[in-house]
Amino acid sequence: MRQLIKKEFPQQEQRHEHQLEHINEIHNREALEDFHNTPDLNLDQMFKTNEEEIDEIHQKYMNKPFHQTQESNVIILCDAADEVKFNVIKNKALQRHGESTSTLTFSVNNNIDPREKPTKPYYRNLANLNQINSFLDQIYRQEQSSAFKIRADFGTIIETSEYDGNEQKISYKYILPVDANTERRVPLIIKSQENIQCYKHYMRDVIANIFSLAGAAIPSLQKHIKRKEEKRWKDCSRIAEGKRIFKRIYGKEFDDLYQGFNFATDIEEFIEKEQINVHVFTYGDKDQSPSYYAIHHYKCDTSDRDFDVLLINNGVNAHIFYVSDVQALTGYRYCDICKLQAFKTSNPNINRDMKRHMEKCKKNNGKIVKKVILEKFARPFVPHLLNNITYRYLFVNDRQIEFKLTEYYITYDIETFEKYIQQNYGEDSTVIQYLIPYCIASTVKNKSGIHSFRYDIRQADFLDQWLDQVFEETKQIKKDNKYEDESIPQHYEVPVIGFNSAKFDVSLVFKNLKSKNWRIIKHVGSGTVAKQIIVRHKDTHIQLRFVDALIYCTKMTLKKFVRDIGGGTMSKGRFPYEYININNYATELDKSESFPREAFDNKLKNKSISEAKYQEYLVEAAKFTTRWDQARSYNIQDTRIMIEPIDNLIKMMFKYKIDMLAMFSMSQCANAIKYSSAYDYFKMNGDYNAEDTDKPISITIPYWTAKVESDIEQDQKKNRDSSKNVTIGDYEYFKELFEKQRCYICNCKFTWKNRPTLDRINNGLGHSKDNVLPCCLYCNNKHDKFNGFVKDFMQQRAVAKSQKNDGLATFQIADNLHAVQVDSEYCRCHNCLQVGYFTLDSAKYFYINFIYNFLYKAFDQTKMHVVQLDTDSLTLAITGDKNRGPEQRFDAIIKDVEFYNKNKRFFFSEDNQRKILGIHIEKQGLNCIALNPKNYIINDERGDVSLVAKGVILRQNPQINEQTFVDNIKSGTVMKVTNTILAQKNKIMSKLSMTKNCISGSLTKMLVLENQSCCPYITGLNAKDYQIKQ
Repeated sequence: MRQLIKKEFPQQEQRHEHQLEHINEIHNREALEDFHNTPDLNLDQMFKTNEEEIDEIHQKYMNKPFHQTQESNVIILCDAADEVKFNVIKNKALQRHGESTSTLTFSVNNNIDPREKPTKPYYRNLANLNQINSFLDQIYRQEQSSAFKIRADFGTIIETSEYDGNEQKISYKYILPVDANTERRVPLIIKSQENIQCYKHYMRDVIANIFSLAGAAIPSLQKHIKRKEEKRWKDCSRIAEGKRIFKRIYGKEFDDLYQGFNFATDIEEFIEKEQINVHVFTYGDKDQSPSYYAIHHYKCDTSDRDFDVLLINNGVNAHIFYVSDVQALTGYRYCDICKLQAFKTSNPNINRDMKRHMEKCKKNNGKIVKKVILEKFARPFVPHLLNNITYRYLFVNDRQIEFKLTEYYITYDIETFEKYIQQNYGEDSTVIQYLIPYCIASTVKNKSGIHSFRYDIRQADFLDQWLDQVFEETKQIKKDNKYEDESIPQHYEVPVIGFNSAKFDVSLVFKNLKSKNWRIIKHVGSGTVAKQIIVRHKDTHIQLRFVDALIYCTKMTLKKFVRDIGGGTMSKGRFPYEYININNYATELDKSESFPREAFDNKLKNKSISEAKYQEYLVEAAKFTTRWDQARSYNIQDTRIMIEPIDNLIKMMFKYKIDMLAMFSMSQCANAIKYSSAYDYFKMNGDYNAEDTDKPISITIPYWTAKVESDIEQDQKKNRDSSKNVTIGDYEYFKELFEKQRCYICNCKFTWKNRPTLDRINNGLGHSKDNVLPCCLYCNNKHDKFNGFVKDFMQQRAVAKSQKNDGLATFQIADNLHAVQVDSEYCRCHNCLQVGYFTLDSAKYFYINFIYNFLYKAFDQTKMHVVQLDTDSLTLAITGDKNRGPEQRFDAIIKDVEFYNKNKRFFFSEDNQRKILGIHIEKQGLNCIALNPKNYIINDERGDVSLVAKGVILRQNPQINEQTFVDNIKSGTVMKVTNTILAQKNKIMSKLSMTKNCISGSLTKMLVLENQSCCPYITGLNAKDYQIKQ
């Protein structure tokens, strides 16, 4: 949409003659004075100035691409992200700026020569560059009898993309053309066909310039601007200063090839050259209490200058703000010496704590010296108890027989179709499609049985309707899972289980999990993988716990999940989900005939349906009236077949008193099962204290007097009634009590090393004789923070020992938000050290032990060569019996038969089955070509090929074969692959295409030297750069 204006100098009306004569007289006088005071001018050069400006603009934008279309009545510069909204705003703009309602006007100013007023406005709606050229030719034909000038203005439609924390929002606005903006264009004088051709190029460049202009400040970022500093920079001076800094750092002039500042690669060079420390903060917007917190400190050891920045990612772009006051922004005061330790400004003792810390900082030169604090007593490692509040309560009260599993839940599944967008991001990556949900189904399992329901896109707000029904169904499930005894503590979240939902389904329904009726109260996981989400209804307070079935088993497909764990009694249906897209779903799904065979081609997996399976589909499809009915059955079937395998997993875990759906993951369940066996014969009331040879305590009167006075002072300070407190007169009673009884929490006897005190039964009352129990000083100091292990020990004492949040390097800002900004001075260890070290080191130790203490000793090294190895795998080339095939394995190269037979059982299983900390022969063949670990090919005697290429989806890249390995070795040929996956991009579930090197011959893990020793890989170095000492 545009306005073109032709300027000329027409004959004026009679009523202006006297006014013009007066104006001309003034102009002539001023012109004469200027003429005498001005040096001679080259008029040709003056006229050439505008042409040079036009040429400069043309050189800048001559290669700018355009989207040409004949279907629109506007010029399309880029594809609209939301075509519906775009068409609405476009029509409004066209209606407001019709030929009869043009906003192009010229207001007469008495101080302006009327001859300068434009006299002919031209108006057209132009949809492409050809129309612009034709229109300019038309104007030239009409006005070519005399020289004239052209100025123009364009109306524009602006698309804005923002991310509000849940989804990407697209909005549009329009700006109508006005006469004032025409003065911004170069007023080229049109005297010839050459001039008009030049102006055609200029119009195109003006449009390109419009497309390149930056918009106003992004509204979503305005909330982060807390202060407006008085000092202002003009745009020109700010840009000039930026260019000067750029040249100072990079040693070259700024140009259009600069890709922007990259923190990962540029920050080190920046802080060294500028001698400045950069502290980066960000904004955590995960729940109801978002806050600012530090994420990185880039320090220059030779400088004390600091520069603080706030890094904000709105889901589309990253933006950086300057932070003028860190304390005001974050609510934390950072140590001026180390810049790492932070103290909450709301802490009333901040000055004291800061002073103590800074004194230590000065002694340690700004470095935090770590100290490890070990607990006085080893804490029992009982994850099967501590991870389940219900079983813990029943175990403490000797009621384990009442423990029941969480066996009622809801499953769900979402089906999507594709919206093609083909948008590039990065050099070799493309967003091919967005995935749009069009139907969702659930199966409910409760005491009364199993039933299913489904909603689809034909119903308004169908995802919200589905959630409404889920919350309604949850009311009964909550009752069915609940214990009849109200005193038994229990988590009441109702499981809503999907399959592979952590990466897929949750992202599609995530924006609907926050509404006026319900909200997310807990989110565990990352932005792309939601391990657990808890949603609470604002009225009923019912809580849904969204989890993925795959967290309770190994990675597999739904088909294998049903077959292997569910027993195979049900199977997954068939539906051509890739055949349905946003453009054809309405017509295709309304049809009554079956889908054609080619509709089942799976481009993502590079597979096609077999004729036999297609015939099975036709038999099943004949049962339905329309394809919508087929989609409904397929969607519900996917939720129904999950029930049996989930039930089997629940029952399997419950054999070990583990409630699977109350656990967080398969590893947590396995860990609980492993350690629960250690407590099979544990008795709740048993005495497990070691015999103590210390002398029993006999308290003295001064000791007791100090104790009584201390208790009274403590109660008075807490405003508790101390009138009935124990007195000095009770000395004999408590002296005998401490000698004969033991601590009621840990059952330890009182000695001078384990001194006694009194623990109040009701913490709201004072230390009266009937409100205290004998307790050792250690338990008394700790039991308010304990998760105990025996009776009250179970619910009180273990918390004191665990001190879960004490000493950690985080600040808890909200229920699920921590500011990771404190490098703690103290580290506490609660679990057995052996457990931690075993978990970390046993697998690597076993691997090294196998190679050096078994492989090298048992087999002839002259007949064995290591082809490739990684931290947990090994490929060997063996020169064995030429008359036997690969099945001979190590038989022909055993050099110490006695040693081999004696020790092989420690490494190999009898039937070559996988076992924990064991060697499993995965593949064997006649030859192997390996470029690096996880990148090799093995051929066997039958001609079968086993190809491994880490990070490559082989079924999508059939061009990777043995010849590609050979070509790389002989001629260095690099083979690229393209992986197509489903993942989130800008918080939208998308189909992504990523191209990368697969067969390159380069290894970034290590360099192998000529003597077969290995060195770490360093960019720019190869094996020849290392020197080997002889």
